[in-house]
Amino acid sequence: MKKLLIALFVVVVMSFSTVLMVNVKAIATEVGDLAPNIVLNDVQTSGDIIKQSILTREQGKKYLLLEFMSINCGPCVGNLPNLQKLNHDSSINALTTIRMISIDRNQRLVMDFLNKYRSQIDYVLSLDLTREALKAYSINATPTTFIVDENNKVIYKHLGSYDDEIMNEIKRVIIND
Repeated sequence: MKKLLIALFVVVVMSFSTVLMVNVKAIATEVGDLAPNIVLNDVQTSGDIIKQSILTREQGKKYLLLEFMSINCGPCVGNLPNLQKLNHDSSINALTTIRMISIDRNQRLVMDFLNKYRSQIDYVLSLDLTREALKAYSINATPTTFIVDENNKVIYKHLGSYDDEIMNEIKRVIIND
């Protein structure tokens, strides 16, 4: 009887851990996966907040660059000028909507951050106050960058800050795809 209970316990534990592994793998977002579609609060340049899909692009844009960040993350703040350079590069801007997603839970602090860095943030800032997007995209560190194509397929992923090599890599992905 004891052996039977042990065997049953092992089967239950193995089944449960297999289910957990399948579910974790299903939500991980990697190159080649379809990007999860989450509705977030977007802060407009006017300061107004509207609900919008994370996958919304400006009209005529083929790509979407998603940058997950936190206001307390040094490399995230360090990426602001790089994102602005990408946004001002006419070959990138003609094809790409840039969306920065704050994973911070305090909207007032995010708005203070936005006001402080407004001159460097001339693209969409989305608020992930409930961290639904963070979970759906399996964000473990910030900054994390994704490039999503017109079919909502992830074609690029990068963890960390940008240097010239990464900036050129992002440009190649967008321009040469």
